[in-house]
Amino acid sequence: KEGEFTDRDGSRCKIWFSEMEMCVIDKCLQFWGGNGWMDDMPISRMFTAARVQRIYAGATELQKSLVARRYLKP
Repeated sequence: KEGEFTDRDGSRCKIWFSEMEMCVIDKCLQFWGGNGWMDDMPISRMFTAARVQRIYAGATELQKSLVARRYLKP
């Protein structure tokens, strides 16, 4: 239906946002260098939180499987 938010849309959003967050945080971590890995640095805590987002509410791989199943249905 036009304008309806489906579970497939939710899966696609979860994949895109969590992957984009990880990409941005990874680039920021590269900027900080070795210091970015120290626990007292904010970027270290952000990296940990971003990594958890890829697992929280369904792993990204699981979400990809759900989307693929929807597209491959006859």
